[in-house]
Amino acid sequence: MRMRTQMTTVASPAAPPRVISMVVESVPPDRQRMQMQASPTVQTETVRIGTRAWMRLNGGARWIPAPPVSVAVGTASASSMIEESSRALESGELTAERVGEEAGMTIYHLTGSIGGRGTVDTRVWIGADGLPQRYGGRTTQTNGSTADITATIEYDDRIAIEPPTP
Repeated sequence: MRMRTQMTTVASPAAPPRVISMVVESVPPDRQRMQMQASPTVQTETVRIGTRAWMRLNGGARWIPAPPVSVAVGTASASSMIEESSRALESGELTAERVGEEAGMTIYHLTGSIGGRGTVDTRVWIGADGLPQRYGGRTTQTNGSTADITATIEYDDRIAIEPPTP
């Protein structure tokens, strides 16, 4: 399923809180493009296809091979988050309570932990098609740092990801 996730994260305890904006596009089984604005002056774009990845800074024309850490970050997508959340729900680490409906979507409140890396307290809006449409809430890591995350998800079969031209 081809998808585009637009996400904003406000991380604390940084002072002032650090705001990160990201757009992640995914084309299964192994293609992703991520654009991230980590500060007012730094934007990165990463393309990953299989085990190969490229990146560029601030919209520059030159693509360079991406280091392994960038590849790992680039694999973060709504689909992997959905899969990990599903496993946590099945194992009982995470609980979901239906809390309402809005604009044809069912809203669930999720609380608990995912993979022992901290806790989550979020709401997820599920469309009539059974797919997540947006989510928002707070994660708390085991070291006490928090992140407030909001995201919208679009499903679009027109998304195409190709290797960048040098």
